Amino acid sequence: MVAALLLGACSEGSKKAATATSGSDETGGSLDLPEPTTEMDFDSATSLAAAEAEIATVNELRVDAGIADLLDPVGDAVLADVDLARTEFAESQLPLMVTELGVVLDAGDAEPSGLLRPLQSSTPPGQGWTGSLVGQASTTTTMSMAIMTVLVERADETNEGRVDRNETYRKEPAAGYEETINIHHQMSVRTGQGHATGTVQIGSTDTLSKDGTPVATLVGSGRGEFELNACPDEGGIGAGTYQLTWTEELTRNGSTGAGTAYSVSAPFRIVVGDDARIQRIESTQSYARGAHGPGTPGGSPSGPFDWGVTATIPVTYSRDGTRSANYDAESHQSNNATDSQIVGVMIGNAMVDHFLLEMARNAESLWRSGKCIELTTDEESRDVDPGEVVEFDVTSKGKFDGAEIAAPIVATLDGPKTVDPAGRAQDPPAHVKYTAGSEPEELGKVKVEQTSRRGIGRKTLEFKVKKRDLQIAISVDYTATGGLAQVVGHIDLPPTALQRAAESGTYIATEAIAHITATLSLPEFCTMTVDEDVVLTITLDPTTTEETVTMNVQPDVGASENVSVCGVVSLPSISVFGLDVWAFSLVSKAVIIGEATTVPSSTPALVATSIITITERENP
Repeated sequence: MVAALLLGACSEGSKKAATATSGSDETGGSLDLPEPTTEMDFDSATSLAAAEAEIATVNELRVDAGIADLLDPVGDAVLADVDLARTEFAESQLPLMVTELGVVLDAGDAEPSGLLRPLQSSTPPGQGWTGSLVGQASTTTTMSMAIMTVLVERADETNEGRVDRNETYRKEPAAGYEETINIHHQMSVRTGQGHATGTVQIGSTDTLSKDGTPVATLVGSGRGEFELNACPDEGGIGAGTYQLTWTEELTRNGSTGAGTAYSVSAPFRIVVGDDARIQRIESTQSYARGAHGPGTPGGSPSGPFDWGVTATIPVTYSRDGTRSANYDAESHQSNNATDSQIVGVMIGNAMVDHFLLEMARNAESLWRSGKCIELTTDEESRDVDPGEVVEFDVTSKGKFDGAEIAAPIVATLDGPKTVDPAGRAQDPPAHVKYTAGSEPEELGKVKVEQTSRRGIGRKTLEFKVKKRDLQIAISVDYTATGGLAQVVGHIDLPPTALQRAAESGTYIATEAIAHITATLSLPEFCTMTVDEDVVLTITLDPTTTEETVTMNVQPDVGASENVSVCGVVSLPSISVFGLDVWAFSLVSKAVIIGEATTVPSSTPALVATSIITITERENP
């Protein structure tokens, strides 16, 4: 009958109605069910508490089946040995198993999973928490699955793994008795495309002998499974399933055995709001529990029994900490069960509560981290010119289903200079305009973000103002006049490197070598020519406008030797051949970087055409 109930095959004739009134006793009547609405701290639920609830359920069923009494006088010791073996297995093998599966047991995983927190406890192993690395006193399906739920936060990564372990332990529960306990544990996980699944199978076989003769065998078998689409769909739903079964069967040589079983099946839906936060979790939870055995004279139970209960209960968990369960008159089926056993099934949901809430929180971490939504821009991070304007559009889609997401997109800026619109929501495709700063190596980070019931999508574009290594070339044709004298000349400065002054932002060439060819004519006196190199100091001051970036070119002609002009007077050659007049004519003339800029000069003393080219050096 236990097996039939666990499979949901209870007949209509065995149905026993439950009403939400109080005052029942063990003999029938109305059931003392819990309040349908209770307070539950959403953010403090842990899988550690879920594992504790599973252990409590196993121990309750052992009492219901009278297993310890059937193994008298060593029953309590045998059960303690089984639990101790599971503890030893968990502490020695689980860290190795989960490491093989890619679950890192460090502080980063400790807080989300709640499993690895150091625990201080004086409780002996097998009876409570041990304070071990794993922090759990028994190998339970809930604990193993909870460790794997950490991988929900990596559901965007493709990963698959399976590990198996078998260990044998030998115990002596009392003089003349020996136990051989074999434990088999298998864990498998698969993640990718926003999905995460995990399966745990646990088996333990405890063979008890007295003076070398087999007396009894206690076989435990557990299986747990979960599956979750951790990236919400277009309706803001993350759907999943959770199932857990456990059986323990005692066989005795020459005598009737006993057994227990329980199972939980809880399909669930995580409902996400427009703020990408969990609004509630909806779950229809089916429970089954039962036990059978001969009983023992003077024990509890004292005679043969075979009972089972199944219950189906819709449950909703709200973000505000409210747990609402619908305990109605048709929520359970039972056979030969007492009222307390029926109620025990209907309220025995702590392992489900804590497990679902923690798994949902891990999923929320995933979809709020930007891993479920892909923001696409028609620009990418790159180096920019000072003051450059970069415009781009932003669109959004589900990373794994490719569905467009229509929620607003917001752009913000970290660093210089401006982004428009800043902090204002736009429906996709969102148009963003970024204006870079003026200083070399200034970094502007444009962050675009979309928040919706499908999660949060994020993308950051980094625009760095180029560190400019410039060079300048000048070609000049000019005519200078002064009194009766006239100079017609040409100046040529080949591409010459400029050095940037870090503090001022100016560029300078202190020893630029230019070549001058010129002819001086002094009517009725003489004609002179020059063909020589001259040293120039050239300073460039940056000027940035909304349209372009320019440099103010300021040549400074250094000192030169005096020359004899027509044998009459001795003067510096820079004056004689008009270089100082030309240099002065260029002060504060703006030159566009990257273009050959023609700068005309026309004064009573000088008519000149200067072609100035400022470019970036490819190999500074």
